[in-house]
Amino acid sequence: MVLNEDVKDCKIISCEKSKHCTSIIIRDVLITDEFMSDHFHDDQNKIEKSKKKKKNKNKTNKNNNNNNDNNNKSKHKEINSIHEKHIEDNTLRNNLLNNGICDDHVLCNNDDDYPNERNFFEYKKMVMTLLKQNKKDKKIYFEKKDIYKRQMIFSYDPLTVQSELIYTIKKNQEIKNDNENITFEYIQSASQYHIMFCCSIFFVINPNLFFNNKNFKINICILGGGTNVLSNIIKTIFHDYYIHFDIIEIDETVKKFYSLFTDETYNNERHIMNYIINDSYDYITKFTQNQFYNIIFLDINNSQNSYITADGYKLYMTCPHVKFLNNHIINNIKNILKKDNGILVVNLLTRDKHAKTYVYNFFKTFFVTLISISSINKEINEVLICSDNIITPEKNTTFQYNLLYMIKNYYDKWFLNFDLEQFINNIKIM
Repeated sequence: MVLNEDVKDCKIISCEKSKHCTSIIIRDVLITDEFMSDHFHDDQNKIEKSKKKKKNKNKTNKNNNNNNDNNNKSKHKEINSIHEKHIEDNTLRNNLLNNGICDDHVLCNNDDDYPNERNFFEYKKMVMTLLKQNKKDKKIYFEKKDIYKRQMIFSYDPLTVQSELIYTIKKNQEIKNDNENITFEYIQSASQYHIMFCCSIFFVINPNLFFNNKNFKINICILGGGTNVLSNIIKTIFHDYYIHFDIIEIDETVKKFYSLFTDETYNNERHIMNYIINDSYDYITKFTQNQFYNIIFLDINNSQNSYITADGYKLYMTCPHVKFLNNHIINNIKNILKKDNGILVVNLLTRDKHAKTYVYNFFKTFFVTLISISSINKEINEVLICSDNIITPEKNTTFQYNLLYMIKNYYDKWFLNFDLEQFINNIKIM
């Protein structure tokens, strides 16, 4: 769930009452200009700066004829610099492609292909270059599309988006009722906290070890499954990994909208998915198989004006649900997480600093390690990773290695709104 305080060009496509909230509303929002600006504004800024620079240069030339020689030299120098940079970029890209980057996404076992202390900075530089290349390629792709957000909201809290998915159609093409012309862009649908959810998986797995290996299956439970956006993002990124999903959603009405958010023709035999209509609290307390899940994602919001009381103060938060801030449920969660590498990943959404501090201290009383990853843009979501294992600086470094390795091999399927440097800087062991 994220806050969405600025909505325009909106069309309601479905609405139905629910016994768990007043009404569930599905709406489409045209976001082409906003999307292009948010994801490719750096390129546009460079163009505008270049135009402005050229305009100022022309004006200067007219007013300072005596400086023509110097201006010409400067211009030639600039052209040569651009030409040299172009050659350098192409050479670097060719070197990358000739040094272990697998276009067919076949992960390599070569030690030099995996980041380590010796090659870390060069490896990170290589990954950032690949991300830039992906951005260039995706810009060409999206320029040919009309871009929409499909959102699920509850009528009692229209500012909070419960589920959100980006889809595209070719420019000037009509949307058919059966979604025939629609392309669901799961990767680009990820909000910042979804990205952090996905990245948290690398605290659990070694991507090379788990890749296309039936003997290494990732068991994931999503509490608050909604319209399955998160699971579809994970399935797209981890296409070649064996994953078992248990997705828990309390509201049967939400399930009715599932087809509006899912490409039902998608099929991957590596992925097993159970969509379970149940109260997440009841599901956890009655689950009998100990040490089953590698990861449990907690993403359930509170009803309007929900709060917890601490030291005589009311602490308001949107997520997580206050029912999950009690000893009994957390102990049950710990029992069904794998002891060696199981983690609980929580979406924390509140503007109340005191509420944040309360949540930090609560989870720190139950888990050996608490990691916070804050969002890097206007979102106020924060992701908490809870583990009963000590996350040493060395393990945090291994996490970064795993992440870089995965991005390098799947860079063309990675998030556009991902800032690698900022993400790494925002990881904080509490």
